[in-house]
Amino acid sequence: MGHELQRRHHRRCRRQGDDQQSGRDHGVENGGRVVNTITPKGVLNYGEEEARGVFQSGNAVFMRNWPYAWNLANSPDSPIKDKVGVIALPKGGTGGRHAATLGGWQLAVSKYSKNPDLAAIS
Repeated sequence: MGHELQRRHHRRCRRQGDDQQSGRDHGVENGGRVVNTITPKGVLNYGEEEARGVFQSGNAVFMRNWPYAWNLANSPDSPIKDKVGVIALPKGGTGGRHAATLGGWQLAVSKYSKNPDLAAIS
């Protein structure tokens, strides 16, 4: 379904004579229209487990989550077992880069700290 929506959007932009940049702007401007049409209204506020529950029940095409979701999606009783794939997040434009997050608490000591040994004591 996602590919068909994207194809329709690109056809409409070409018909309207939009160049590539205005097509991207148009997409961003209208991106909110998917909420409550092809996505549940609450999708913008889903936590990890809410997102996984909707995805694993077969009611979502895409999900961004942590690696633990892979085993649950492919568990013997999962409706989507063996129907799940993994891909890098999309990148923006030809010069764009794929982005991701690094999990964890992100605790660190600045290299400029006057007392790094003291700061690292737990």
